[in-house]
Amino acid sequence: MNADRVSLIIYGFELNNALLLIRTPNSPDPVYGLAGLLLAVYGIGLVRAWQLLGVHRHGLLDWLSPLRDVPARAPISNTKQSEAKVNASQKDGEPK
Repeated sequence: MNADRVSLIIYGFELNNALLLIRTPNSPDPVYGLAGLLLAVYGIGLVRAWQLLGVHRHGLLDWLSPLRDVPARAPISNTKQSEAKVNASQKDGEPK
């Protein structure tokens, strides 16, 4: 199950609790349900935000990540490595 499905299920439960709250405004149960679902939405948002910043999580919440199928990129080389490659290619006779 991917993150989009989990989010859709949570939003469906929120809609259900909202409709229950409209039908029975004096009952506290839908309010408690909405509060718990709101915490779940914030939790999913925090996990996604951390992963967008580059933090890799391996655990129970790892399957919530929409980025789990994205392959990891090679690290960007630093300036000294780039200069060494340019100098090596110039020595081999390649044009600048």
